[in-house]
Amino acid sequence: MSFCFSLLFALVPAVSQAQPVQKKPVPFAKALRPSQVPALLRYSRLPYVPLQDRIGLLRKAIASSQAPGFPKGPRLLMQTQIGMLLLAARQPSKALQSFVKVMKDLSPSQVDLLGRSLLGRGQALVALGRIKEALQALHSVKRLCPGTIYAKQAQKTLLIVKNLRNRKLSSLSLRIPIHLRDLKGKKSTPTKVQIILLVASDPKSFLSKGTGKLLAKKILSPESFALAFTLSPKNLGRQLHRRLRRFEEETGISIFLFPPEIKKALERVFPIQSPKSLLLSIKGRILDMNPSPSRCAAFVAANKKGL
Repeated sequence: MSFCFSLLFALVPAVSQAQPVQKKPVPFAKALRPSQVPALLRYSRLPYVPLQDRIGLLRKAIASSQAPGFPKGPRLLMQTQIGMLLLAARQPSKALQSFVKVMKDLSPSQVDLLGRSLLGRGQALVALGRIKEALQALHSVKRLCPGTIYAKQAQKTLLIVKNLRNRKLSSLSLRIPIHLRDLKGKKSTPTKVQIILLVASDPKSFLSKGTGKLLAKKILSPESFALAFTLSPKNLGRQLHRRLRRFEEETGISIFLFPPEIKKALERVFPIQSPKSLLLSIKGRILDMNPSPSRCAAFVAANKKGL
């Protein structure tokens, strides 16, 4: 998954799995009515509905909205939303086409649509490797839509790209000494891992909360990502050892342990309060603090592209 796909999830309202499933909107047999658009958009954001189903429904709705007299605003909203869904479906070329269509019909006063489409365009360009154009689009979000959620998301995307592209600058950032041990306590030097999530909490708590499973869903290049816990191998019981091994087998994500000395290093870097988790490069460079699963996936995908 490209890092733009991961950042996209922050724009979609989270829906609890415990909520009642919303019924599929009433089909529009002949022509879509503008009053149906809000319900269609809400349905398209439900995470438990298959992504392709949501994309297909919006495509039909957009085609139906081409009827004479249909207002432009609702059509542009649907066109922008389908672009976001195409990004999530890892189809950046089609997503880019959708955002370009929207921007052709926009006026500067439509700040919300402008912010959505510009941000989506920038993320699609990053996924396609057209970094120079992407940076221009992301900077334009900040300039044209200041103070909006889209400007904030654009800034986060810019920081990730800048941090991973500017090796000289990043070499000056804080580092944590990397001394990994496998689950048996033996020293280990992984060859493919590039990004490590150092977790200060108990591995049992991490797995019980479902964070591990959510992280595994986001990381599409598990061979380049690893989990590491600040736990001594002596404190790793048989049951927990089996759970961690099972997690490795099911997800492809390697798990390592840091020696006890890591806590002293963390205290030197964070004298007041250490973060619950740190995202590190394989050389120990601190990339982010307390990152979400989507944020972790963003760095993994961006690093894989060599940005």
